[in-house]
Amino acid sequence: MSVQKSKQQKTVCQTAITASMRRMGCPLLLLILLSSLPSLANLSEVRTYPSEAYDFDLIGQYYNTTSNFSSAGGSYNALPFGDSLQEIIGDGVVRYTMSKTKWAIYADAQVAQTTAKANTITNTSAGFSHLKFGTDFVIVDGAFALIPEFYGILPITTIDLTQTNAAIDEGVDQIAAQLRAQMKVGSFFLGGYGGYVYRDKGRSSLVPYGGFVQMNLKGWNFGGKISGFTSLTQDQDTTNQLPRSLWQLNADGGSQLFGAVNPQLLNVDAWAEFQMSSNISLSVGGGSAINGSNAANGYTLRGALTFRVDPNKRKRELLKQEFREDLGDGVDQSLFRPEPEIRIQPVGAPQTRPAKAKSNVDDSEMKMEIKPRKKSNSNTDLDQ
Repeated sequence: MSVQKSKQQKTVCQTAITASMRRMGCPLLLLILLSSLPSLANLSEVRTYPSEAYDFDLIGQYYNTTSNFSSAGGSYNALPFGDSLQEIIGDGVVRYTMSKTKWAIYADAQVAQTTAKANTITNTSAGFSHLKFGTDFVIVDGAFALIPEFYGILPITTIDLTQTNAAIDEGVDQIAAQLRAQMKVGSFFLGGYGGYVYRDKGRSSLVPYGGFVQMNLKGWNFGGKISGFTSLTQDQDTTNQLPRSLWQLNADGGSQLFGAVNPQLLNVDAWAEFQMSSNISLSVGGGSAINGSNAANGYTLRGALTFRVDPNKRKRELLKQEFREDLGDGVDQSLFRPEPEIRIQPVGAPQTRPAKAKSNVDDSEMKMEIKPRKKSNSNTDLDQ
């Protein structure tokens, strides 16, 4: 009884959210489209840790699929009746790097709109899909760095197999942990990661993995990666996939983008990032699936715009500025000139004359002549 009541409450909540999103209409669609434009993106896989900064990312994606990879893998099959599925996704991300530490926390809110052509019916759904919270930090620093990351995903919408609404998200709680390694070699960054993702509601747990390379030029970054995931545990519906398959056929045109049983997927991606200023970057990129099983085969176009706010930048600039005195303020600058140094000779010390003065005196003394005094003639006159 309580389970049925809980399902009814959940259905009422989902209906209310859907109705409110429909009332939002054009504003929501505009928000999604703005987010999906080539706006500044941090599509790069390289992790950086500035000393206390806030990064605000607007990330947009467009996804299109017309086929699924077979359960055996290595091949894909077109969706029945020429069906297709497109999804537009917008993410708003806030990332804060703590002061004097290489430790960051982040939050991500996602909205999405899915359009699925199912036979002769087109299903469209839009709304907030999930919230994501995470943290990453450096445990080994230098040219080679090790970075653990932990995050959780809280769905706002769920999948109801009794409904035919197109899905906009996987709709399950997820908890993930992964270890990332990156190394700087000249103007290149090389790296890779691996981890574990737990999914509730009986879904298979996943092992994500990937490797990437990025070249940094003056004002530009170019990168690429190969990434994917594989199922580690079995889905609870592994032996009874028919209900899930019928729902995918009626809601998502047969696409296995959401609700897949024990999926595996391998993708390739590339991106380019332009540093418009010290605080703003613009990125564009794209990717495509190349192999998998029980998963959708499609391609993705991405764009992102990133704004960085450094609360201590102005303080550092002021400290770097040199103090310059205003000499034209009308103050007599001679008052601040140092007085000439006066040397005081100790009492009783022998007086010494400058060598040059002494030399002059000696020369004058040497030139003096002593002339004999001339005798008077007065006695001679008396004798006469």
